[in-house]
Amino acid sequence: MNELNILNDQPGMPENGYLSDQLGTLEHLRQRTVLGIGKLLQSQQWNRNAYAQIMHHITQEHQTVIRDLKQLSLTGGKAEQQALIATITTRCHCLDTVMARLQTLRQTSSSQESNAVQQIILSFDATAEYLGQTLIDKNLLDRQNQVLENLIISHEHVAQWKQFVQRILIDFHQLFSFDFFFIAFSENNRLMLFFYCMGDYSAQARQHIRDNCAQQVLQGLDLPADTPFDTEIFQVLDTPRLLSDNDIDTITVKVPEYAPNLAGLLGASYASVKPVSSQERAIIRSILAVMVMVIGSSKLLSKTMEELEFHSKHDPLTGLYNRRHFDEILRYEFGRSERHQHQFSVIYIDSDDFKQINDRYGHPCGDQVLVRTGEMMRDITRKGDLVVRLGGDEFAILLPETPAEGARQLAENLRKHIYKQIFTSPNHEQFRTSISLGIATYPKDGRNAIDLLAACDMALYEAKNSGKNSIAAVDGN
Repeated sequence: MNELNILNDQPGMPENGYLSDQLGTLEHLRQRTVLGIGKLLQSQQWNRNAYAQIMHHITQEHQTVIRDLKQLSLTGGKAEQQALIATITTRCHCLDTVMARLQTLRQTSSSQESNAVQQIILSFDATAEYLGQTLIDKNLLDRQNQVLENLIISHEHVAQWKQFVQRILIDFHQLFSFDFFFIAFSENNRLMLFFYCMGDYSAQARQHIRDNCAQQVLQGLDLPADTPFDTEIFQVLDTPRLLSDNDIDTITVKVPEYAPNLAGLLGASYASVKPVSSQERAIIRSILAVMVMVIGSSKLLSKTMEELEFHSKHDPLTGLYNRRHFDEILRYEFGRSERHQHQFSVIYIDSDDFKQINDRYGHPCGDQVLVRTGEMMRDITRKGDLVVRLGGDEFAILLPETPAEGARQLAENLRKHIYKQIFTSPNHEQFRTSISLGIATYPKDGRNAIDLLAACDMALYEAKNSGKNSIAAVDGN
């Protein structure tokens, strides 16, 4: 029965190792699933056609057998009957064979189709899992947005960036229940580690995690293992916490190099029985990436503001306070001394013949004289005294709670100290310099800034006219 050879040419079913290959992209998963379903439908259609042909053949054979049996009853000769019986027997054996092969086909195709359906279900499940890892849960996204909405840099945040970080971490902790957070900055060959505890942990647990984080920081910044660093520890939340015995995992993000002298690392450490999913890890890293930019920028802006504030109050050459800061403190000192009935004094100081130093030895040498003069003034004065460079070779000293006698004593010590100083020019020539000083005291020489400074200037003029390297006060003493 050659018609049944078609059973041996049926299309192949999905292989047993259908899902053994690694999952590729979502498009690849889709193609594999569609291909499996297509093969299954093709196989089912082929089986239906094969069954129809086989059943048609069986029906014809069955009808032929019935016809032969009828013919047998009408046949008179014994030889003819035996021949007909043999033909009927052969056809019955053929029907038995076809039925057996049909049964085998049904069992085989049923098993293959069952396996194919199972493989398709597994493929669909893998696709769903892949989608679940790729797509972001709306609730998770909403909580992420709540954290990101507060990552806004303001003047207050820049000025108090350490406190700003703690407020961010509280929101971040609502999204991801981490145990510790750290920020490390490597700046000007100095490593600083800011360590935040999101609960009240034991000292031993803190030390263990701190050491672990420090090691990761050194590795992340490619620094030697023996690099020294300073640490500041903050306890953000006071909730008592026990550190899990599970392995501590850490997610870190490197700070971009906003400036040549600033580099760093941010990280969150946690101990959890339930592993963090790839989706959660992606969300955490995205938040850390934004925090890196915000905190790094805040740190850099804070440093810049500190430098600007310093330069707004200090003379760039000598590092002494400038005229602007002197005026501010002088106004404050008038109010304070008036309230508490204190005296205070102001000394104006002018370098004698400073132009000759510039002309003879050059301006760089003159600058060095001014720098050294300012250093000696700071050495002589007290901690609460204010030493100021007014401009050029002119200086001033504000002496809180100091009467005229005390101001004159300090002025004399300063005059002698500077006159003893020996300077060396670029051509190795040694020379000395001297100063003239004028003193005025509140309230006897002036009850406001204009009168007091005018009196001080008058005293300095008198000291200059008296031969320089001298001291004068308003009262002539």
